[in-house]
Amino acid sequence: MKLRAVAAAFRLGVRAPLRSRLVLALLPLLAAAAVALPLHLHSAGGEGEEGALRMALSWPLGAAFAVLAAATLWAGSAAVAGEIERKRFVSDAVSPAGAFSLWCGRWLGLVAIDAALLASVLAAVFCIARLRAPEAARLPVRVPLERDAAYDREIAALLGGGDAELAAAALADMRSGAYMPVSPGEARAWRFKLPRRLPESVRLDFSCLSAYGMAQGVDGALAVRPPVPGSPDLARHPLSKDGDGTFRIEIPGSAFAGLREADVVFENAEDPETGAGALVSHPDSVRLTVPGGGLAGNLVRAGAVLLAALSLLAALGLACGCAFSPPVAAFVATGLALAVVASGSGAWTDGDPGHDHGAKAPPSAAEVALGRVSSGAAAALRGIVAPVRDADALGRVGDGVAVSPRAAVRAVAECGVLFPLLLGLAAACTLSRREFP
Repeated sequence: MKLRAVAAAFRLGVRAPLRSRLVLALLPLLAAAAVALPLHLHSAGGEGEEGALRMALSWPLGAAFAVLAAATLWAGSAAVAGEIERKRFVSDAVSPAGAFSLWCGRWLGLVAIDAALLASVLAAVFCIARLRAPEAARLPVRVPLERDAAYDREIAALLGGGDAELAAAALADMRSGAYMPVSPGEARAWRFKLPRRLPESVRLDFSCLSAYGMAQGVDGALAVRPPVPGSPDLARHPLSKDGDGTFRIEIPGSAFAGLREADVVFENAEDPETGAGALVSHPDSVRLTVPGGGLAGNLVRAGAVLLAALSLLAALGLACGCAFSPPVAAFVATGLALAVVASGSGAWTDGDPGHDHGAKAPPSAAEVALGRVSSGAAAALRGIVAPVRDADALGRVGDGVAVSPRAAVRAVAECGVLFPLLLGLAAACTLSRREFP
């Protein structure tokens, strides 16, 4: 790979969107998403400044990212394919510069434009957030404490009653975020790892649903205790049916002195005969957080994750453009992007028709094979974008939760660099063997 060829292709990759007025067309759309939208949104009653801050962050960033994602994908699809169709790429194809060098420069050009536009959006969102919710914007973001995975397996084994297959299914449900019942008189526990230095206050957030899936409280209690059977409670907070099933407790950090782990136990105190159960999600219903960092740093980490996703979309569009004509490249790239989005839903999680217990006849070999291919494709797509999804940049920024630096670095390394370069190698092989008109 020749750096001079990459630099030349980079300059061409930056100039092409500017000459086509793509950037000029994006500016009013991004301004509407980052400035006009938050100024016209209003939080739900009772949420106060936290609700206003959420409205000023999540919606504008999500709308701006959607605009940038669509523009990046289509611009990448048309960059190389359009030049080949207009017979302007022939000199590049026969020049000493390698196909990968040309592709890499074009990809870096698109990523540079995305980085500049995204940085402008983040700066505008930050200013609007400080204007709309000045007090909440100055509060430190919250850093979630890590849960103990070994304790998850222990709970799954208890729920499974010793049956390995049932225990594995229970653990899979827990990790997927599925809501599981806690009957009257029962309890559910979560174990958290504690940092060596705790702040003055640790926040405990708990949420649950009624047995009918409605946002409703439950009669019971939340107890925080050491991970030793029979230990006295470090803190205890009663729960009631009043409200929407969300509870927040501030616990003094001194209560955890000398501990490296702590259990949070939810006790359902409803009457066993007349009371109703509650539904809790093992990954989401309980969260212990401590203060850490400010809004500006959190937006920078979120921006890095979003830029990694845009980098992958740019690489996908360019790779399709190296193999197909402009309309076909845009269609294929959009279809693959939508398949990635769909892979995160439940539509592809059970592609094996053999699990359809309502079928009157056993599935054919072709149906089973197709289902396995579908499930495998969904798993592969989920694995590719897993770093971006796990970082959950948009959701965490809106909730005032810190985007993990480790998750941001992983998203940039894998989705922002590694997978795009692999797509670039495949696109270069296709381009070097393609017959130009």
